[in-house]
Amino acid sequence: MGDGVMRPFLKFIAGAAVPLALACAPAFGQSVDDKWVVERVIAGKFDELRALQAQSDKGSPVAMYWWGAFLEGCVYSCDPDGARALWIKSARAGNSRAKLALMVRTGSRRALDELIEKTGAPATAEERVRYAVLLGLFATVPPASDGDAWKKAGATLKELAESERRMDAMYLYFNRTGFIHFPDETRAMVEAGLPQAAEDLRRALLIRDRVDRQELRALAAKDILVGVAVCETIGIAEGHEVLPPEVLPICEHGFSLGYVGIAPVLLRHHRLSDNARAASFYADVCTKALAMHCASELADYHYALSGRSRDWQVWDAVAAIGGGFPANEAGLPAAIMQRVFSIRVRIDERDRACLARRYDEATKKFKDEPGCPARKPIAIPAEFLSTRQ
Repeated sequence: MGDGVMRPFLKFIAGAAVPLALACAPAFGQSVDDKWVVERVIAGKFDELRALQAQSDKGSPVAMYWWGAFLEGCVYSCDPDGARALWIKSARAGNSRAKLALMVRTGSRRALDELIEKTGAPATAEERVRYAVLLGLFATVPPASDGDAWKKAGATLKELAESERRMDAMYLYFNRTGFIHFPDETRAMVEAGLPQAAEDLRRALLIRDRVDRQELRALAAKDILVGVAVCETIGIAEGHEVLPPEVLPICEHGFSLGYVGIAPVLLRHHRLSDNARAASFYADVCTKALAMHCASELADYHYALSGRSRDWQVWDAVAAIGGGFPANEAGLPAAIMQRVFSIRVRIDERDRACLARRYDEATKKFKDEPGCPARKPIAIPAEFLSTRQ
C-alpha cells in the first residue's frame, strides 16, 4: 500500500457486511429478528430457515434481504438476479444491509450513482464508509477519472475517521494519507488483530525508520507487535512459506498471546515441514478462529490430507467466494453450499463487529465491541514448539 494510494481493502472492509447478517422470522406471526437467524445459520438449521421465504413474500425488508442472501449464496438454489431484486426492494424500504450488499456489487461510478438514486443517500456511518471507499476507487479508474469525487471521498473518510474513530474509516483514511503519519493508531490496529495493518506497520518501519531486514528481525524479537507484523506478512513480503528458524519462535510467542492471525502462517509452515500433528493442531485453531487466510490454508491442508474431499470442497469454496468467485458458478450441492454459507456468516459477523471498534486516545487501543472476540492466550502443546524440535 503506497502512501496516498487507495488499495482495494474493499474486499475485507465492504465484504465484512455484505452477504450476510440480518434477519429472520422465528415463527409465523412474529417479527423478524437477526439474532435468531444468525444463530440458526451458524448452527446449520436451514430447514427452519425456510420460513423466511414466506416473510420475504409478505414484504418484510429484513426477510427480503436474508432470502436474497440465500439465493445469492446458493443455500437452497441459485438465483443472483432474484437476490438483487429482493435487495433493491429491501434497500428502498431502508434496510441498511441490503444497501451495503448492493453498493459493493456496483462496478462503476455510474452504477453506484444510479443505485443511490434508487435507494437513498448513505445514512449510517457504515454506509458512508462503504460509499466513500467505492467513490474514491471509481474516481481513479480511467476513463472516468474524477478529481472532485476523489477529494469528496477523502473528505468523507477524514470526517468519519476523526469523528467516529471507527477502525474501518481510520484504516481507509490512513491508506490515502500514509500510515507513517499515524504510528500509534497503526500499532493499535495490529494489536486489535486487523491483518492488513500488519503490512502497513512493516512498511512504516522500513520507510520511516529505515530499518533493514536484519534489524527488523531483531526488533521483532523485542517488540511483540512488530513480531506479529513480521509473522503475518512474511509470506507476501519475503516469500517464506516455511518460517526461518529465527522467526519461528517469534511467531509461536505471538500466537500463544492470542494473535490468531498467525495461525494460518504456522499451519502452512508445519504442513510443508511434514509435521502432521502440529499441522492438525493449527488447522483446528484456524477452523475455530477463521482468521484471514485461514480458509485458503485449510483448503490446502485438507487437499494434502485427503485430496478432493468434502472438507476440501467446503474450504476451497469459502476461500474462492470470499475472493469474489460467484457462488452460482461453484457447481456444488446445496449441502456443501449451506456449510460454506454458515462459515461465511461467522466470518462476516465477526469482521463487521471488529471493524466497528472505536479508537481510545487515552489508552491508544481500540475499545471492545460486542461480537468481536477478545484476544485470549492459546496454549501450544509442548511437543509442537520449536524449542522441542
